Amino acid sequence: MFNKEEINIDWNKKMMELEQRLASVEHELKQLKHTAQQPEQTRRQHGQAEQQRPPQSNANAYAPPHGPASNQQTNRPNQGSYTGMPAQQPVSAPAPLPTQQSAYTANQAQSHAFPANQAQHQQSQWDNRNVPPFQQPLQQNQWDNRNVPPFQVPPQQLAAGALQAKDASSMESILVKYILPIVFIIILLVGILLLFIAGVAYGLITEPVRCLLGVFLAACMYIVGLVQQRHKRPIWGKVLLGGAHGTFIITVSVAHLAYELIGVIWAALLYAAAFGLIIFSAVRWRSQLLVTIAVISGYLCMFLIDFNSIHTISFIIIQLVFSISMMLLAAKLNYRYAYGFAYMLLHVSLLITNGLQEYFSYKYLLAALIVQHLVVFVQYMRRKLVYTEHVVAQFIGITAIISWSAYYYNNPGGTSMIYLAVTLIIAVAYAIALLYFERTLSQEEVAQDVKRSLMLRTEISAIITCIALLFFFIELIGASFIGLVLFLLGTSLVLYGLRDEHPVLRWFGACLAFLGAISIIFDVPSKFASYEVLSWIIMLISIPVVYRECRHTFTGEKAQPNLLAGILWTEAALIFIFMTILANLLGDVIGNTVSTAYLVSLSWLLYAIAAIIVGAARKLKKARLTGIILLLVIVIKVIFIDITFLNLLSKSIMFTVLGGVGILVSFFLYNRTDEKKEG
Repeated sequence: MFNKEEINIDWNKKMMELEQRLASVEHELKQLKHTAQQPEQTRRQHGQAEQQRPPQSNANAYAPPHGPASNQQTNRPNQGSYTGMPAQQPVSAPAPLPTQQSAYTANQAQSHAFPANQAQHQQSQWDNRNVPPFQQPLQQNQWDNRNVPPFQVPPQQLAAGALQAKDASSMESILVKYILPIVFIIILLVGILLLFIAGVAYGLITEPVRCLLGVFLAACMYIVGLVQQRHKRPIWGKVLLGGAHGTFIITVSVAHLAYELIGVIWAALLYAAAFGLIIFSAVRWRSQLLVTIAVISGYLCMFLIDFNSIHTISFIIIQLVFSISMMLLAAKLNYRYAYGFAYMLLHVSLLITNGLQEYFSYKYLLAALIVQHLVVFVQYMRRKLVYTEHVVAQFIGITAIISWSAYYYNNPGGTSMIYLAVTLIIAVAYAIALLYFERTLSQEEVAQDVKRSLMLRTEISAIITCIALLFFFIELIGASFIGLVLFLLGTSLVLYGLRDEHPVLRWFGACLAFLGAISIIFDVPSKFASYEVLSWIIMLISIPVVYRECRHTFTGEKAQPNLLAGILWTEAALIFIFMTILANLLGDVIGNTVSTAYLVSLSWLLYAIAAIIVGAARKLKKARLTGIILLLVIVIKVIFIDITFLNLLSKSIMFTVLGGVGILVSFFLYNRTDEKKEG
């Protein structure tokens, strides 16, 4: 396989050979020009000698380059086949005189002839002519064993060689460009720090000298980083620029906090200058890494000053303005990671400020979060395309605002109007966004990628609206209705997802509805007139509505028979459980254990009869089998359980009713079986 060095050496050798051949051609051209200037008599003698030339006996003999047979040779390879040198046109010039001294002797000319025609070349005077080097025929062994230029190597060999070279150099490139610069920059910083500590320990470096050395080191690193950037070494350049920024920030913080050499104003100005310089470098060299370093260091600088001497409002405003500025810059440059850091670190910074500031007010924190999320919401509405960080920012912002509002304003013993207002405003804002995205989606000229983005934002807006409404209703009507609220919101999302084909809303709504149903089922009613019974009734009414919408949506190729069957069986199971709960409630009202067992068996019997009738009417075999199996279960329950609680009269009534119902059911099913056989 060729490597780069071998290719260059071979190519240089070929170029030198080509230059030598060109020099010989120039010499021949000078001789031809000199021949053309000979007297006419000499030319006449040359013509007579040409007439005395014997004819060639072999048609395949080597013809003169300017003759008509030059393109009909069979033993000489085509000049254009050697793609390393373009095919040359034959030179038309008078033949040299027989007495003229030739630059190529007869033996040399003979050595360039083909072996099969050497006899004819020896008999012909023309074969002893001066042939330019690039027109001399190669012998077969020379042609087969020639040095092939790199671009004539078969493509498979070149591809394999390039792949091996790439594999061999990839690890070296990673080590040289990425690993080594970072490792040795860290080692250099550690060494400088140890020298610094040693100088301080021996009393050679005072506090002002330490700070000046830190500034000098940061300046040197920054200058070297700029030089590396200009010499197209971006990894080294970015590492040095980021290291210079960090060194300068640490130096200023030590001079301000530890040594008290500079005050708050000078420290803030130096921090601002360092931040502006790193932002300038990041924008100039288009580096997301430097922007991210600037964001992190900017938040860090706010805590590297004596912020207890700064007013709370001013400190929060500085953090808010910094966060919004960096978010807008990152969004304009399309730096997604820098955008995420600029958004998230404000929440962390305000949380730390809440714990450290002596006179911190939670009202300012909540106001800062609302303003920041308002900027995020405007970008969310205006951008044509949204990415993961924008979606995550929506959920984090809403969660933070609702959590802080609940923490500061929620009243456990009552209702907080501020908390209600915050959740309601969020729900209304995202409901408006939902309508706006739906309207934009209805336009036919929307591009495909924009349409996918609008679909995603529609789903996100619907989910956030439901979350805000969930907290709103829990605060308004109490946590006891959480099951019903979850089920209704989940059912609404499922219906909306089925109508407009939003799979995310279907699954999210189904999860909410499932959680709400579980809460309703395990929240056993204690009386008839209760919110638990109301929740059961609403749940049992809502499921058929969902079934009807699913049946309308999943038709044709989209048919989901298992899903529809599952919804029906879920409804049937819930009806059975609800009838059992009502029987127990009625027994509690009567106040007799015997009556409760009797009523439960009676409710099961009615359910079994209804299942058999429905199965027979709609030709549902599984429904009929369910009713029959339930009848057998009731018989077992009555014989082994209920009979122990009943007196003689009750036992006689129970067996009479159960037997009569069983006979009627058997007769009804037997007649239908006979009708099917006759049909």
